[in-house]
Amino acid sequence: MEISPYMLTLLLIYSFLFGMSAGALNDVNRIIRALMGVRYSAKSFARLYAIKLPFVGTLERGGKKKRVKRGIEAALIFIQDILLFAYLGCGIVILNYYLNRGQFRLYTIASVAVGFALYYFTVGKLVIFLSEGIIFFVRAAVRIVLYLASRPFVYLWRTVVKILRSLWKKIASGIAKKRIMRYNKAKRREMLELSRKGFQNGGEENGV
Repeated sequence: MEISPYMLTLLLIYSFLFGMSAGALNDVNRIIRALMGVRYSAKSFARLYAIKLPFVGTLERGGKKKRVKRGIEAALIFIQDILLFAYLGCGIVILNYYLNRGQFRLYTIASVAVGFALYYFTVGKLVIFLSEGIIFFVRAAVRIVLYLASRPFVYLWRTVVKILRSLWKKIASGIAKKRIMRYNKAKRREMLELSRKGFQNGGEENGV
């Protein structure tokens, strides 16, 4: 079954454009990662990330939270890469099915790869550079807004905790006082009983 040169040319062009669309999808994935804190051009924005913002300090913090964050980022990158490869594989199959009557052409993979690489090293570089600068200000604004919005709740929580602690101290001191009073009463009874027995024993001895 022959395929016209026109359809083969369309297959080549569409494969190239599909590769560029995969590059755009890859940029979406990278922007999502950048929103989570992944930095692709650390040197370009090092000064920005070193700035101490009001209320929240710098955007980068170490410790255990950073380790947990790295684990989440690794899982996200893994899932995104799988979805990207699935998108590429399904797209190549569909292109060959509709434009080449189901016959697979290896040059479609090469055309997709060229389109992806061309987008990645031209438009993709510009998109990521601009988006990282924008994302920094978005993350800074969101963190400051969340900090300010959470302050009343934090103050309320601290107040409630103080009240509960003071109540608990009063209850605990009341319980302790009651225990001491019970102990003292029991001791008094014990002493009274001992004194009575002592008097009885003394009277019996005198009678004898």
